[in-house]
Amino acid sequence: MSISREVATAMLDYKVCGYFTPEGKLALMFLKMYTGLSRPKLMEQLNGNIHYQTFCDVIIDPARPLTNYKLLDDIILELAGKLKIQQSQDILAEQWKPYMQNLDTLYTDATCYESEMRYPTDPKLLWEGIEKSYETMCELSSMPSMRVQG
Repeated sequence: MSISREVATAMLDYKVCGYFTPEGKLALMFLKMYTGLSRPKLMEQLNGNIHYQTFCDVIIDPARPLTNYKLLDDIILELAGKLKIQQSQDILAEQWKPYMQNLDTLYTDATCYESEMRYPTDPKLLWEGIEKSYETMCELSSMPSMRVQG
């Protein structure tokens, strides 16, 4: 039995993203870690690269490419919830240990999500202060009691 089949059988089922086989989902996550691509870039590569498609056991029609990169989030969540990590690690370690170096090194994936937060730099803070001061001056100058008598 192949490594991918053994690891895939460690999964309970694959209802969330039926487009990919269990082996394909696992292969897709290996590609994400190996290439270091973001989800949109990985989806772009998967749509246009026959080698990626073959590795993930999927054929994507060029006329109808995958466009929803949230599909990758669904796969990540499904694997996180249903993959039997200890059993998978035992299988992978048994097969790969003779070829591995630096066994004390750990790689992780920290997927980042876009947000509306901004980083407050000095020029931004200064400009916001100027804008607020100008708005306050305009409001005050429009009040009858604050007008300069001439």
